[in-house]
Amino acid sequence: MKLRGKWFWVAVVLAGLVITYGGLLLVLPEAGPTLQVLPDGSTLSLASVTFSTNTTVSVAGMKGWQRRLFPLVPARVRSRLGWQAGGGSLKLVGEPGETNLMVAMVGRLKGAESLSSPPRLLIADDEGNWWGAVGSYNGMKSSGAKGGVVALEAWRLPMFPRRGRQLSLRIVGPGVEGPQKVAEFTVPNPAFRDYPQWRAEPLPTTQTNGNLRVTLRSLISDYAPAGVGAPTVTRAGFSLARTEGGAPGVWEAASLVVADATGNQWVAFTFKPWDGQRTNLNEILLPGALWPGESAWRLRLELTPATDFAAEDLVTLSGVSVPSPTNTLPLYWTTNLPGGSLKLIALSGGQSQPPANINFSVFPDRVNPVVPGSWNLSVLATLRPGGAPRRLRLVAAVDDAGRGVGEITENADRLGLKVMYAFTPATNARSLSFTFALPASRFFEFQARPDFPPAKEKEK
Repeated sequence: MKLRGKWFWVAVVLAGLVITYGGLLLVLPEAGPTLQVLPDGSTLSLASVTFSTNTTVSVAGMKGWQRRLFPLVPARVRSRLGWQAGGGSLKLVGEPGETNLMVAMVGRLKGAESLSSPPRLLIADDEGNWWGAVGSYNGMKSSGAKGGVVALEAWRLPMFPRRGRQLSLRIVGPGVEGPQKVAEFTVPNPAFRDYPQWRAEPLPTTQTNGNLRVTLRSLISDYAPAGVGAPTVTRAGFSLARTEGGAPGVWEAASLVVADATGNQWVAFTFKPWDGQRTNLNEILLPGALWPGESAWRLRLELTPATDFAAEDLVTLSGVSVPSPTNTLPLYWTTNLPGGSLKLIALSGGQSQPPANINFSVFPDRVNPVVPGSWNLSVLATLRPGGAPRRLRLVAAVDDAGRGVGEITENADRLGLKVMYAFTPATNARSLSFTFALPASRFFEFQARPDFPPAKEKEK
């Protein structure tokens, strides 16, 4: 009787599992509003869509009883129940003044190749106009059951259509004949409401600041050649002149802030044309295509001089000892300029990793600014309160024999005031002299509507 009773209850439990999971299989479709089945049987679910400046997205690990049942439960059911073999979290941080669309997806993948890395995200408005989303991406993968992979994919999008009631989110991947749709979700637009419309200035349009005159000649929302991950771009054509005539000198675009009437504000980080020419403006290429739902966009261009600095904006610091390749030399040299103060923090050798208290991170959400194999000079500029915005520039660097230090690369923060300079001095150099400039920036503001080439207006 005891044996019979034992098997009776085992049969009851097994029958319950069959009924429970069989019922789930009957009522749960192959794909739904928040879950898509990929071509190889992997699944991709939409974890969250929020409207904020900063957010943290996470995948929770499983409890003990879930881990024991995990191999017995079909993958489709596990996805619906939110059972994930791996876990972890990601933090997305926006720029000051930005409001962002934060998108997070969780993939239960057969293998790492089931979803391209990073996945390409497209976004569409109510009218079905598709663009390659531009912002920052973060992702992580952890081991799943039976060799599978759990992927957490997250995007921070400072620019997205806000006027419509819905947004469409599409993941594309490589296909035999080019990019193909992998998954698509439609979600309520968290920023939907009535917004005003700005009025565009006809192009060309000109703005003056001091003795400089800048003309916005053209603004074109375009697409790069087709391909997986090919970025969409906006091309802004500028020309520069002096109000009293003559050569304007060499100026560079230090920043370009793009905004619209709905609250989108995007600080673009790619300023120079793709052919590598940085000076005299001409055409500036920005990652991201603007969309036709706005009657006008506001462009705030910041220019900083590359030559012909005013004498009061220059300072030379001499006698900086060259450390050995394996050492870091703390400096903390400070000097004052009319626009602010300048501090040399440290100079590290090519094989030295500066301590954390010296090696500040100029890009908190990016890679370490130190360039391996080079001597790295960390510099901090502080502007005077209420003064004009300025950008720090390293004008010259020479050793005690008057020789240069070769090619100089720099990593700067968004304001151009925390900078890491990397270079390689001569092996027998004993000391270095640095000449810095802290010139005031000039700003020019335009309101314009882009042209949209008909053949490229929509992302297919």
